[in-house]
Amino acid sequence: KSPPIAEAARTESRFIAIMLPRIRPRPQKYAMSAAALTELLRALKASGHVSIGLDDVEAFYRRGRRLPPKALLIAFSENDPRGYQLADGVLRRLRLRGAAFIRQSADLGSEDQRQYLTRHAINQMRKGGGWDFGWISQETPPAAGAPGEGRALLDDDGRRPPPKRPEQLT
Repeated sequence: KSPPIAEAARTESRFIAIMLPRIRPRPQKYAMSAAALTELLRALKASGHVSIGLDDVEAFYRRGRRLPPKALLIAFSENDPRGYQLADGVLRRLRLRGAAFIRQSADLGSEDQRQYLTRHAINQMRKGGGWDFGWISQETPPAAGAPGEGRALLDDDGRRPPPKRPEQLT
């Protein structure tokens, strides 16, 4: 679990978000190896970046709550449980937080269930304290409730307006 961020350290009004590709044991086309993920995140952490969660992003946009310097949202958007298992190991070792944006869980789909996280896996990852979960909407918000609790909606259809910046909130 990543360490909590002290209020006194919250001085910034910006953050960096990175969306990482699939994570695999070895390098593959359109995927990142677990070793490369470790190297990337270790370098970001060494340069002073602080991982934040969806609760930090929500508080930033809704209430204008400041973020730590070099705030970093580490996001993943794959459905394969193997990739999340590898990413979870890297995040745990480095004591960083991650945000998983998923399309559906195994309980909701009619396709091959092995390619989706189960509700149990999602709940276990959330209990570990290192993961937040959100949905990828594609065209419309998901009809079913979020597995565990989805804290955000990643809209990749381009039809919704962007969120308001903190200075636009009243």
